[in-house]
Amino acid sequence: MEEAQNNLSKSLEQFKAVSTERDLLKEELMKLKAAAQVVADVVYPVEETSSISKSLAEHLREAPQKIASFLTDNSKQYVAQALGLVKSYWPSVRIELLRDGMSVECDDDKFAKYVEEAEPVAEQIVKMLDQ
Repeated sequence: MEEAQNNLSKSLEQFKAVSTERDLLKEELMKLKAAAQVVADVVYPVEETSSISKSLAEHLREAPQKIASFLTDNSKQYVAQALGLVKSYWPSVRIELLRDGMSVECDDDKFAKYVEEAEPVAEQIVKMLDQ
């Protein structure tokens, strides 16, 4: 009888430990779900998700591609804006030469200096575009 009592006590302790762990995992799951929902809401705005019936997990699996696409599209727009500014000052400049990257006559060190020189101007252009 005493052995059965000991086994019952151990089982109750194990049950309490498992129950406590389950509650902690449940709480962590709720926090992760809330954080994931924030990401999904950024990537898939409310008006977009109302017409699409996908689970949170499906939205999260698609999020990297959607974010990459967003960044690519915005980068294209920013580069086009910057090149448009260049053309506004020098209409005869041949911007199609830029398609192949930096000039073969320009080494990496010189290019790094040009980029460093351009950073404050780029910052101003981005501020202007954000307005």
